[in-house]
Amino acid sequence: MVLTETPESTTTDPAQLLIEEARRRQRRRRLLIALVILVVTAAAVVTLHGGSDGGHTAPSHEASPVGEFQPPWHLEGDNLVVRVTFLTGGHAEVVLPQGSLDAHELAFVPGGAIAWTGRYELGRTVTISRGTNAAEFPDQEPIAEYHDATGGPVPFYKGHDRMEVNYLVFQFGDWVVKVWDYPQGDPRGPAMTEQQRRFWAAHLAGHVTSKGFLVLDPKAPLVNSMTGAPGARLDAGRNSMGIIMNQGCSASQERGERTAHGYFMTGGGVCDPNGAFRLWMGGDPTFTQAAATLQIRNITGPLPTAPPL
Repeated sequence: MVLTETPESTTTDPAQLLIEEARRRQRRRRLLIALVILVVTAAAVVTLHGGSDGGHTAPSHEASPVGEFQPPWHLEGDNLVVRVTFLTGGHAEVVLPQGSLDAHELAFVPGGAIAWTGRYELGRTVTISRGTNAAEFPDQEPIAEYHDATGGPVPFYKGHDRMEVNYLVFQFGDWVVKVWDYPQGDPRGPAMTEQQRRFWAAHLAGHVTSKGFLVLDPKAPLVNSMTGAPGARLDAGRNSMGIIMNQGCSASQERGERTAHGYFMTGGGVCDPNGAFRLWMGGDPTFTQAAATLQIRNITGPLPTAPPL
């Protein structure tokens, strides 16, 4: 998949809109970073050509935008190794050539869905962000409040984004998880009942690992599930990579060029012929060309799968 501008969607499906909104946020993030670089460069030129005190300014590394999470990484010879943890609690290591991106700019964004076993219509794609409930819905009171399994609050907010849906909002450490719901009387589908929202609140749990990753721990009949969006996204400046687990190659992709690790090139990333993952990349040529030598290894633990019927 190549990151390109797409026409405004006409779909009214919240799950698909959430996927499209994530892609739009990534494009806006790249534009913001480009503007920041332009401003910093202009400031550097002013300093070099007649700053007010004429002194030497030591180089510094700008911190990543507030709220972003940097995953652990280390160097292994000429390679950069990034360890990621999925919402299901499974892990994988992404191995890239060291010069393909700036590791200090790395940001990790998880993604996923929760299914309700036997009730397909009550499954939801979840939206994950860093911060607090209050920051997500500033100057807004919840329209209802439910309780999790420990008695903690799970507010229910009226949404004001283009998807025009409401949200159950969970707070797990520094991570915010939003679960959408149709408003009452919405022509796209029925809203959950009070009892169903109360059930969601009491059965969706989560924890933060020692490395800072979010893991969701749904209680039956809620289960972690696959989604069409990446279960793990890595961003670094203008570069972005999305990993979708348990999805391999199509028949046409398997007629393509092989990489150094036996994957197939897809024109915008790689896919694993054994069905372990599919991956898309977008950004600078140095980064996208790294697909030829990229490796996903040490895949362990529970990973997203199709929900039980």
